[in-house]
Amino acid sequence: DLRMSRGLGDVYKRQHMFRHSFATYLWDACGDVYEVKEILGHSSIKTTERYVHASFERQKKVLSAMHPRATLKFTY
Repeated sequence: DLRMSRGLGDVYKRQHMFRHSFATYLWDACGDVYEVKEILGHSSIKTTERYVHASFERQKKVLSAMHPRATLKFTY
């Protein structure tokens, strides 16, 4: 890879991680992947989906809101 041969591998990895982190932060903040797509200037939603990762807190929130048995209380 040309980047690696020029010693730019670490810089590229940091930029790549920043892109993913920023996209995930935007998604957590606004909640709409289509808004994130517009903010990041992607022409395709598929591109945005590659950059956005669901945090554990977001997964819990979505599961609690959408799961049909989320309102059940379990006692042991």
